[in-house]
Amino acid sequence: EGIIGYNVFSVTDPPRDNPPGAGATLITYDGDRSKDWWSTYGIMFEIKAREDVTITSFSFFTGSTSKSLTEVWTRYGSYEGYTANNFGWDRIYDGKIEQGGTSLLTVVKLKTPVCIPQGETASFYIVSPGKIINVESDVKEGKPVAKDDAIELYAGIALDYDYWEYGCINGWKCMFPQRSFEGIIGYNAGCYI
Repeated sequence: EGIIGYNVFSVTDPPRDNPPGAGATLITYDGDRSKDWWSTYGIMFEIKAREDVTITSFSFFTGSTSKSLTEVWTRYGSYEGYTANNFGWDRIYDGKIEQGGTSLLTVVKLKTPVCIPQGETASFYIVSPGKIINVESDVKEGKPVAKDDAIELYAGIALDYDYWEYGCINGWKCMFPQRSFEGIIGYNAGCYI
């Protein structure tokens, strides 16, 4: 058992092979915190499986370095039409963890890994009052921002001011389109849970 790590910055990068059954990561950040990044309560995005995979972890930057509640939610298919509240979502992680801030990754190993069969899509929502760092993407929402041989990450949305859209107060805009997950997606080849 091992982990293979490599950087993927663009959908035009050449694909890389992962040995069958080996752990792998899709890294979607370049380390530049100087522009185009935001810290919001959470980020929703979709992952499409190019082969059977099991999503096992997320690592990301935060706006806080304190211990803070962090949750990960998932649903099969698109998040569109499911941003108002937790209806249609399953919480697969919740815990109070030390957040790494803007320079040290916060690592969340999922309590319930998520199997995504080849050709299918799953949505994820990572949320924390410690604020999740995300990037204002030049890629339209729902379009691929990074991929490897096994998974494809799509631009999503950020939510702020509360966990769900119905939590917006005083008519504030709380959904921000064209945002990209900024971090590392850990997964295993195959659907093993």
